[in-house]
Amino acid sequence: MAIPQQIVFRCIRPVFTALLLAVGYAAFAQNNRPLDQTLTNLQKQAADNPFEKVYLHTDKPYYGAGDTIWFKGYTVTGARHHLSQISGVLNVELIDEQNNIKRNIKLPLVAGITYGDFVLPDTLQEGSYRIRAYTNWMRNAGNDYFFDRTIRIINVISNKVFTQSSYSYLVQNGQQIVNADINYTNEDGKPYPNKEVKYEVELDSQRVVKGKGITNANGSLHITFTNPSPGTLKTGEIITNILLDEQRTITKIIAVKAATSKVDVQFFPESGYLVNGITSKIAFKAVGADGLGANIKGTITDELNNEVTRFSSTHLGMGVFTLTPQAGKNYKANITYADGTAEVLNLPKPADKGYVLTIDNIDTLNHLLINVSGINNDNQAGVTLIAQSGGEIYFEGKSKPGQANFAAGIPKNKFPSGIVQFTLFSNLGEPLNERLVFIQNPDKLKLSVNTAKQSYAAREKVKIELNAKDKDGQPIQGNFSASVTDESIVPVNDETESTILSDLLLSSDIKGYIEQPNYYFTNINAKTAADLDVLMLTQGYHRYEWKQVMVGVQPAAVFLRPKNRSIFRGR
Repeated sequence: MAIPQQIVFRCIRPVFTALLLAVGYAAFAQNNRPLDQTLTNLQKQAADNPFEKVYLHTDKPYYGAGDTIWFKGYTVTGARHHLSQISGVLNVELIDEQNNIKRNIKLPLVAGITYGDFVLPDTLQEGSYRIRAYTNWMRNAGNDYFFDRTIRIINVISNKVFTQSSYSYLVQNGQQIVNADINYTNEDGKPYPNKEVKYEVELDSQRVVKGKGITNANGSLHITFTNPSPGTLKTGEIITNILLDEQRTITKIIAVKAATSKVDVQFFPESGYLVNGITSKIAFKAVGADGLGANIKGTITDELNNEVTRFSSTHLGMGVFTLTPQAGKNYKANITYADGTAEVLNLPKPADKGYVLTIDNIDTLNHLLINVSGINNDNQAGVTLIAQSGGEIYFEGKSKPGQANFAAGIPKNKFPSGIVQFTLFSNLGEPLNERLVFIQNPDKLKLSVNTAKQSYAAREKVKIELNAKDKDGQPIQGNFSASVTDESIVPVNDETESTILSDLLLSSDIKGYIEQPNYYFTNINAKTAADLDVLMLTQGYHRYEWKQVMVGVQPAAVFLRPKNRSIFRGR
């Protein structure tokens, strides 16, 4: 495939960033001083306020009360994720479903590495817990960028009863009525029929109903309650006590994750705007009230109800379609949800002038294909495209004066693996369009694990040899951690796991919840790459705010870097 070269551009290798910027921007700044100052401010902000990231490698995906959670912590910084020397202390917390901190510990960081554990008491109530980890310095960027993982903790005593719940909603006399159906079974899936259950429903720490009932022949209990504040519900749970026999009462807590069946659908034109006469990709994301993706499908029609195109979600409520808006026309999305209900939403209104930045990261193996299209613009001095990751600039391209459209092909290996932010600037240094791209270079370590024997007796000592090589097959030194579990006892779903790749390269750079982050890394193919690109189009990126960067305003560092590595354990 031919690679277009209609743009004057430079790719900057990170090893020589400082030298090439000093030489390359000297000539560039003569024609574009405002943008040059913006980029200088960006580099200064990245140097003065480097971002730290944390990853915790835990030994299991879930635990039982009385277990010990073992973990190793890695703290890194920069676009290349080098071990950080910034902080000397790591905060690690265990948080329950009501956001109460049940355990906390401060651990010393030595060259970005630490080790620790949480001993779980036998009496710990089962449920979903979160492990959160951060340095004091990371608090300046906000807790959206903390390491935060949900784990399940099971209590062996109450594990004789398993529950599944479903909800439906309706409005009566202006109040929202929630119908909850809870099914009780044993470990073999057999129901608990005709069992007395006492229950309490708490929403945002307030009891809304208390009662008791009897499970039916299928082991199900129906509970109805009124939600006094459906629009602002943050936490909710149904606390049930099922009487198995005269000697055993088992407590099960069921989280109320949603208090409405409404699905939120948003549309995201590529690079930010629709412009009449320019073909654009439009990504969409449908999220249920439980925070998970919801499948949708539908059609796009104009103001005369003429069908323009069809769309349907392809992964976790996300999808993409193309549209060439025309002047004088308005467009709407006719949505059909999974339950058959329908809704009509307006698409973002197209502008009569502006730019559209399009990047193809899927159809070519080794290059990004970039197209900038503009219409009815007065920017005769041209526009400039900048690509940065972690505050380091890897690409700079400037169109010819008076040229509204241009294209370029950029080798992907010029960028580090992870999120790269492309921004189109005017000649005055003002950001016009933005597009996130995820680079998946074939640069993963090649790891092999060997044992002396194929099978071992119970409690026999096992010696494991780990061999690490780089992408070229050359031996490499590194700092590693490994966990050994029996998958017949502790099954693992790779797609729903959080790994050091999915966390450091993806989750830690984006605000908001990412469902199944490791799905994009377990089996990389055309489908997962396309789904990852849609995620980039729909998920916001807020590491750098260009308006502040343009004027040289740096966020104040409220939380300073610790000067010591003292260690103490908390609760």
